[in-house]
Amino acid sequence: MNLGSLVADSDGILEEYERVSSGPHDMWMDWGSDFHHGANWQILPVFASRSWVATHYSSVFEWESIMSFLADRWPKTLEVVLSNCPLDRVSLVAFSRLRGGNELKPHEHDNKGHMIFHMGVEIPEGDVGIQTSDSEGEYSIHKWKKPKDWLLFDDNMVHSAWNRTSGDRVLFYMDIISPVE
Repeated sequence: MNLGSLVADSDGILEEYERVSSGPHDMWMDWGSDFHHGANWQILPVFASRSWVATHYSSVFEWESIMSFLADRWPKTLEVVLSNCPLDRVSLVAFSRLRGGNELKPHEHDNKGHMIFHMGVEIPEGDVGIQTSDSEGEYSIHKWKKPKDWLLFDDNMVHSAWNRTSGDRVLFYMDIISPVE
């Protein structure tokens, strides 16, 4: 897996995001994975593993249908992702939007063996950031400054995010499956 190369090749991702997000269909979904996430935090899906689809979509939809629909909209993005990350190591690829004036309170997930990759796409000027922790309980703050800034963190550890501006913060988001050691 080569995240540095993914960031270096991300111009196509950013161009495709502009095209799809400004298109005639609003494909943003509320991120409803737990009580910390609501209508002010949304995702625009690009790829989801079979297991992710099974837990987030109605059983009416088949994985192949959803992936065909998404692949038609995101060919460049999927090409960049798959040339840098093996498909069996990717659980979810999406764009993540946190509306202005919102915060995600400190929380942690039960997502063992996964790491989260964030890369800036739309970063409003002002106080926009994320606080993460590690297994020793040490906290780090990452302030989003510009597109293509990136961060990899373990969402099983306590983390929080904020957007204290009037604009939307959009990140490229990947849930990466890593071997549990």
